[in-house]
Amino acid sequence: MRLSYLEKILSARIKLFYGKTTPLRIAHFITTRCNLKCKFCKCHTMKYNEMTTDEIKVSMQLFKKLGTFAWGFTGGEPFLREDIAELFQFAKKLNLFTSVVTNGTLLDKIDKVNPKHIDFIMVSFEGKEKRTMEIRGNKYVQAVYDTIEYLANRKINLCLSSTLDENSFEDICYTIEYAKSKNIFCSFQPIFNFLTQQEDRKYLDNPIALTGLCNNIDYLIQRKKKGDPIWNSLDYLYWVKNYGKVSLFYCYAGKLYATLMPDGTLRRCPVYGNERYSGNFKKDFCELNKEPHYCYCYPWCHIEYSLNFSLKLRTVLNTLNRL
Repeated sequence: MRLSYLEKILSARIKLFYGKTTPLRIAHFITTRCNLKCKFCKCHTMKYNEMTTDEIKVSMQLFKKLGTFAWGFTGGEPFLREDIAELFQFAKKLNLFTSVVTNGTLLDKIDKVNPKHIDFIMVSFEGKEKRTMEIRGNKYVQAVYDTIEYLANRKINLCLSSTLDENSFEDICYTIEYAKSKNIFCSFQPIFNFLTQQEDRKYLDNPIALTGLCNNIDYLIQRKKKGDPIWNSLDYLYWVKNYGKVSLFYCYAGKLYATLMPDGTLRRCPVYGNERYSGNFKKDFCELNKEPHYCYCYPWCHIEYSLNFSLKLRTVLNTLNRL
């Protein structure tokens, strides 16, 4: 997988030099429905019709022909789809690297997916019980722990995903130690508003809060350098310290990866860019390439993709060590 990963990126970068785009990875917002209403997330307010099972399978086949090798299910809560296990199985038949982001509260649904069909799973995890209760509601705390225990015991490549703010130092420490105890990874990102497409205003308007956030990022950098199981690359952590400043980076969304929305429309990413749907994914993906590609959003996944596709050696090695 590691060698194949590098080969595909290098090949796509060479083709890109000659003007040919390749959708190496598709982030599939399979639904915006969710059983939670977390304080920082507004996905459940976004209304989309959803593709049928067969329509999704056809989409996977078409993107596979275009060069896609990784398919990530996200939402909303992907495990609310009754066909999610079937779609994982189909993705593996196409030899796609499969991943999913989940809130971890639907263990009965997760249990229906064959572990052999999941290459990577990310579970939202907010730290100590108090913070989790504040963000999600107290009835979901134990469900998340049960899911993590279940997945860790099955040796699935697992990562915890936590939000980061100026008050989360104790939760950062707790999450890192908990991840170490389960022999899994953890990742962190500042809160980002997907609907307003800007940073959380309290950091832009409150220097004290912003300083607290940056101090926590500095702490993560220290722990990362010590070898703790933090998924984020050092390049990402150093960059995100500029939170709230206009610090643009070159984004490969629309060039080497894209987002498929629940209704089959294609976007550069869920945050920026126009939705496109012509029934021809190759044409639509080429159209995305015409949109601006300098960005400053803070979801770690998009920045990590772009750092990898920019062939930042430290970031590439960080990724390869976790595949």
